Amino acid sequence: MTMSPHRIGASNALRKEFCDEVIREVCEVYGVTRGELLGRRRTFLLVEARQMAMFILRELGATAVGVGTVFNRDHGTVLYATKKIRGLIGICKHTAKRFWRLKHLLEMNPDDSEREPAPNRCRVKIEAEVTIDSRKRLTIAEVKRRAHQHLLAGMVKPVYTLEAN
Repeated sequence: MTMSPHRIGASNALRKEFCDEVIREVCEVYGVTRGELLGRRRTFLLVEARQMAMFILRELGATAVGVGTVFNRDHGTVLYATKKIRGLIGICKHTAKRFWRLKHLLEMNPDDSEREPAPNRCRVKIEAEVTIDSRKRLTIAEVKRRAHQHLLAGMVKPVYTLEAN
């Protein structure tokens, strides 16, 4: 079944079969059950799987309130999940690989020329301009650590570039 934004109604209400398909695929990729994904437990794997499902639904045009209703969460939780996964895709190869796999399984952009890169065959170059205000001298490692924190916190909008090896 092809997933596309037109499957979401004009009122942005989520159709049950649409959500079920996304949830089923996320559960399969992450190896969790539907009950665990929609439940309250907050282990790392469950949180990431839940956030990924929220991210995908938002990317396909669903409202934060609509996605929150599906997961029995507040819309702010959905907005945070979207920001978090967007950042993780750029810095965590496991999260990126799962996203590409889900994107392929759900055929989110069938006409898009962008395809999943072969494992270990490309580099992701992340560029971001970060201003760090400090009155003391910082080591390079400390500057990198602070820049990484800014990136994770969503204070910086990164630019991702895929380079073939």
